[in-house]
Amino acid sequence: MRRICVLNQKGGVGKTTTTANLGAALARAGRRVVVIDLDPQGNLSTHLGIEVASGERSSYSVLIGECTLAQAARPTTTPGLRVVPTGIDLSGAEMELATMEGREHVLRRAIDAFEDEARRRDGASPAEYVLVDCPPSLGMLSINAMVASREVFVALQTEFLALQGMTRLLEVVQLVKQDLNPRLKVTGIVPCLYDSRLRLAREVLGELRSYFPQQCFRRPISATVKLAEAPSFGQSIFEYAPDSSGARDYRELAEEVVAQEKRPVASGAEDTLLVPHEAPEKGASEGASGPASPSGAARSGASAATGLTSGGRAIGSGAVGLLRSPPSNASISTTTRRRRCARRRAEFLRVLDLGLGNPSSVHASGRRARQVIDEARERVAAALHVDELGVVFTSGGTESIHLALRGAAALLPDGAVATTAIEHAAVLGAVDALTDAGRTKVLLEIDGAGRLDVAGAARRAAESGARLVSVGLANNEIGTVQDVAALAAALAELPHPPVLHTDAVQALGRLPIDLSLPGPQLMSFSAHKVGGPLGVGVLAIRGGARVAPLLAGGGQELGLRGGTENAAAVSAAAVAIELAVAEREGYAARTRALTRELWAGIAAGLPGARLLGPAIDAPDRLPNTLNVLTGRGGSALIARLDLEGVEASAGSACASGSVEPSHVLLALGLDDEEARRGLRLSLGRRTGADEVRRAVEILCTTCRALGDKTGTTR
Repeated sequence: MRRICVLNQKGGVGKTTTTANLGAALARAGRRVVVIDLDPQGNLSTHLGIEVASGERSSYSVLIGECTLAQAARPTTTPGLRVVPTGIDLSGAEMELATMEGREHVLRRAIDAFEDEARRRDGASPAEYVLVDCPPSLGMLSINAMVASREVFVALQTEFLALQGMTRLLEVVQLVKQDLNPRLKVTGIVPCLYDSRLRLAREVLGELRSYFPQQCFRRPISATVKLAEAPSFGQSIFEYAPDSSGARDYRELAEEVVAQEKRPVASGAEDTLLVPHEAPEKGASEGASGPASPSGAARSGASAATGLTSGGRAIGSGAVGLLRSPPSNASISTTTRRRRCARRRAEFLRVLDLGLGNPSSVHASGRRARQVIDEARERVAAALHVDELGVVFTSGGTESIHLALRGAAALLPDGAVATTAIEHAAVLGAVDALTDAGRTKVLLEIDGAGRLDVAGAARRAAESGARLVSVGLANNEIGTVQDVAALAAALAELPHPPVLHTDAVQALGRLPIDLSLPGPQLMSFSAHKVGGPLGVGVLAIRGGARVAPLLAGGGQELGLRGGTENAAAVSAAAVAIELAVAEREGYAARTRALTRELWAGIAAGLPGARLLGPAIDAPDRLPNTLNVLTGRGGSALIARLDLEGVEASAGSACASGSVEPSHVLLALGLDDEEARRGLRLSLGRRTGADEVRRAVEILCTTCRALGDKTGTTR
């Protein structure tokens, strides 16, 4: 019985359509198929004409042990195809699974029992294929699906951003393979929503076929109206439009899937997730770590700083390293890294296993949850040198920024709000919201390296009557560090001193932060930037500043943020912040030296390349960040680098997959075309000298392959 999960962390890519129609195609070819709807949206169930009322048997019932898989499976209108449907009840399963013992193996045990029972009763497997439709996330439900399966099919939209997400998804699959399911392999990549008229779609498909010739199915699934309409009629494409091109595509895909039974599911070493074809024209040499791969999955453990963990390794992406590479190449020892990951993981799982209740409740489990959050607040306060009552936990950096700016503005007299044009989009969005509410926006001038003139900024704030000022401590695109302490001192001298907020998300763990010293009254942080879980931010409040809550409700977080706190994530975030602060000095020194080496290699290999932001040795530069202008940039360069294992970014990626000009680079005086070509490179906590040298080689080779012989800016 082939067990296959159909996976992608992004929605709307054809994942559910593929599960439904591939299952139907296999059944029509004479195979016995069971499809399992593990997406709380229930789109697979709807697609196959099944509606589930609350309390009816479903995949949720299976996960919580109320029924067996066989009892939940229902026939469909396609002979040989059964579906284990889902309904609204599954939406709460992530939280319920989090408290179960052996939570990652619940679905595997259910499928094992399903198969064992049938073999005892009938002497044969109950199905030849089990297809699991995963939710568009990489949470506990998707992990259950991967642990229960032996194969992964990745449904991938043929667009640029899909290539960027591919490597991160494969890293997660590799971690599950290493720690939870050694038999797991990616055996299929299904190109979906393909439009042969689009050059980018053709290029993406070509790249997939070039690097993954064994895994990428030959037949791409075209974007057709009939495929989009079929789910609304509760039918597979074979029932709704049997002669359509969509039916042809899935029929041929099923033939390829069946043909896989006649060959090994994957080639290469036993511990390799994917062994991509090495295109000879790339010119990449093999080192001790083997061939270069676009996913890096054959070489990589995980991104350096992440949240959800398993087996001492991080699952998911946070402040990632520059080049995905084998752990043995990293400058920080494997033992140290594992100890750091293990501490975050242990804290997260320790709190999950406490059986906590609502932290606002007065019963025993609620009091335990409150104690966990209070202890986390104490730890963060100690790490940042701020009073405990000044630490507010939020859902991330963006909410912390909005709570600071919009919350402070609600309690301040009328007046302008001042900021710079190079702030993070979260800051500019909050300022725009205040502008819409009637305040005047004032932009403080910066120079060509992104530096703020402190004295000029203070004068401009005074002249404009600014009541609120927001200046980031460190810029995420060009690495410029602002002297916010000097700015705070200058603003304090004004007749009507404004409240100063700083976005310190990029600075935490990279620059010294001591809130016992004079400085901004409001500072925003995000835990995932230093290896904590996604979805936890911190707002530090001091110096008599006050903010009004944005979310009214139960009065949580010192009355400043309504909503039940995630005690486990908050506790793990506190550990991550402690570690980042404690290890900052060594990390900063090491990455500063590597960043110099990275820039020196780029400058030598691409003589016309231009470094944006402060000079490489300037003290007001982040130790780990580069922004380089070469003759080639934008989506083509980023996609090629990503496939070669170098994670970089350019401009601001929008939902359509195009790359808009960076507002930061535009503010420095670059034109639209140049602002699209700024290449951002950051060094993570695992990046070592070998990765830097390899990244230089890949970048220079790729730029030349794209036609950039000199690296000039035109």
